[in-house]
Amino acid sequence: MGRKVNIFGIINYTKMKNVFLFLMALCSVASFFACSDDNDGMNPKSLNGIYANASTGNVLDLKYSNSEFFGKTVEFHTADGIKATLKLNGVIPGEMETVLSDVELISDDAGYKFTTKDENDSRTIDFVGGVENGKLVLEVNAKFNNDLIGKWLLNKENSMAMTWMTVDGKSVQLAQIRNVEGKPLGLRLTTKNIVTFALPTLKKLLPKYLKDVTFMEDGNIIATYNASKQGENGAETQDSWKTSNLNQAHYRVKDDVCCVYPNLEMIMHQMETGGTIDVVLLQQLLINGIPCHFELSEGTEATQDALYMYLNEEFFKQLIPFIKLAGTLISEDTLIPVSDSIYISLKEIMTNLPEALEKTESMNVGLNFVVENN
Repeated sequence: MGRKVNIFGIINYTKMKNVFLFLMALCSVASFFACSDDNDGMNPKSLNGIYANASTGNVLDLKYSNSEFFGKTVEFHTADGIKATLKLNGVIPGEMETVLSDVELISDDAGYKFTTKDENDSRTIDFVGGVENGKLVLEVNAKFNNDLIGKWLLNKENSMAMTWMTVDGKSVQLAQIRNVEGKPLGLRLTTKNIVTFALPTLKKLLPKYLKDVTFMEDGNIIATYNASKQGENGAETQDSWKTSNLNQAHYRVKDDVCCVYPNLEMIMHQMETGGTIDVVLLQQLLINGIPCHFELSEGTEATQDALYMYLNEEFFKQLIPFIKLAGTLISEDTLIPVSDSIYISLKEIMTNLPEALEKTESMNVGLNFVVENN
């Protein structure tokens, strides 16, 4: 007797086989598109890390106001390639760190791109960037609100002001007055007479080296200064006024204090010199900015708006460790001209200055400006 065949079983088996093959094909297509959306299988977490201005490792290409910005780091982190967190370290003036959360990522062939904005009552900042294996590109454009924005001209008639009072009212010697050969003339420069003795000379000299300061809307400070150098015979060449580069110094205003943030690494880079300055020591000293107090006064129909910006004793006392260090690096024969025939020793001043500052009760050294009328 022959074997019985269940025709319906064969049909059902064939259908099940076709369904299985169809599902396998569908999974393959889905897998293909899923990998394509994730940069051909790239692991988003592989881009996480700290990016810095360096020739190796994770490289940071940072621009602030469309100009290169060195000496900073940016941390990038994403878990899924959809959203990311960026932490900018010291990039925004007055902010030790700026955290951008839930930044939406747009996938491209190499990695991810992003555009985001961060704002508060005092500033609005736009960020545009992208990240790929080993490199993060970031463009930062900021806009601040404060009363200093504009160009301020040095007041040539009254460029500088100074006061200096010790705790006990007693005078502290800073240096002896010397002739051109460096021999003492029996006169002394002290904390009490420096205002009456040195200030008039400084007020005359300063306009020869500084013309104006501009507080820009993006937080940059630029200055017009005399960049002339000495010739072969020791005489200065003709005036050569120059404007400082962007991102060498930024500022942030809070109440009546303008904190200035010099970027020493940026300055050294643009000067193309390693220099003799202890950059690490100075950066730590200036990490919270230079607190410049200021007073604004409105002008009249006949006068311009005026700005007085000064440093007080608190800042100068913070400089004592650096002054002591700098004093050891200065040669004995370095003289500062006070007039055509008398000089003071820079070495002597740097040696005595720490003691004088420790005995200081109140002090301010400042510059006077008038606004540029457009």
